[in-house]
Amino acid sequence: MASHQGQVAVLERRKERRSTARLKVHLETSSHKRAMCETRDISLSGLCLATPISLRLGEELVLTVDLPGFRLPLVLLSLVRWVSRDGRLAGVQFMAPRAYDVWALQRILSQGQ
Repeated sequence: MASHQGQVAVLERRKERRSTARLKVHLETSSHKRAMCETRDISLSGLCLATPISLRLGEELVLTVDLPGFRLPLVLLSLVRWVSRDGRLAGVQFMAPRAYDVWALQRILSQGQ
């Protein structure tokens, strides 16, 4: 991190373009907890998720994302990579997304949502 006249800059580690589209997500944890959530941002490799349930680092999730204008939902096996201090946000990485999921994500990202 660097500071400039009282402002803090955070080193950006993201490798891919992100969309700030707010998408509804059905989440199921490896311990069978379920919740409806919403994305804060999404990329080809993962997303930031606002969640009403607490998640653990390293926990496996199945995310089902209904995309407006698409016939089939995304179904993404994912891994929790970080959780905010208050537990309301989590960063997840997609694990081996299907070809359809990658195609749909590319379409969403190219629309600039």
